[in-house]
Amino acid sequence: MNTTSIGQTGKNLTISLLEDEHELILKKVLEFDKAFETKQIERIRRCAEELYAFLRYDMMEHFALEEDIFFAACCLCIHNLKTARLVLRLQKEHGYFARDGKVLMRLMEKQSLEKTLESAYFMRAVKSFMDKMLVHLLDEDQQLVPHIKNNRVCRQYIGKLAAERQLKQIRYSVAQRKATIAEPFIVTSGPEDTEEKSPFQEITGFEAK
Repeated sequence: MNTTSIGQTGKNLTISLLEDEHELILKKVLEFDKAFETKQIERIRRCAEELYAFLRYDMMEHFALEEDIFFAACCLCIHNLKTARLVLRLQKEHGYFARDGKVLMRLMEKQSLEKTLESAYFMRAVKSFMDKMLVHLLDEDQQLVPHIKNNRVCRQYIGKLAAERQLKQIRYSVAQRKATIAEPFIVTSGPEDTEEKSPFQEITGFEAK
């Protein structure tokens, strides 16, 4: 498989994917804000259900995309302290969101959603989480993305890292398929179960606590 051709198309598709995901997340954050303003419990309930689905299925995958490709690419071509500090802060915030997201999910799982929504503590916690997520998204869109688009070397690294990530996923799928054929009842570990570090962690040695 030609990694060069994947990289050429991958960098543009990957940047578009990041922008599309940010637009969707931003839309959901603003919807939650409007729901809080109206104080309509049914509207808030729908938003809370969507938040739970995002926290459980989508947030960590979105963070992995940023850390494995965008943050890593920025680290490979950093030329000023401001960008370095930005990338480190955004990475650290991912750790905070992962931690706080687990707390919110536990609160929503502990009892019925209707009961949870009656909790003033839960409502304050959700509002704080969404406000911080909004600031985080705007920092990425207004500071990180322009840096990437204006840096040719950074875009090249994005293409290379996107190609490597795609090939890794393909190899994992093939290996899993072979294992399934050989041993129908074998359970293979996925990428999330390995101890392999992201390119960002390998470059910087930094891990969100």
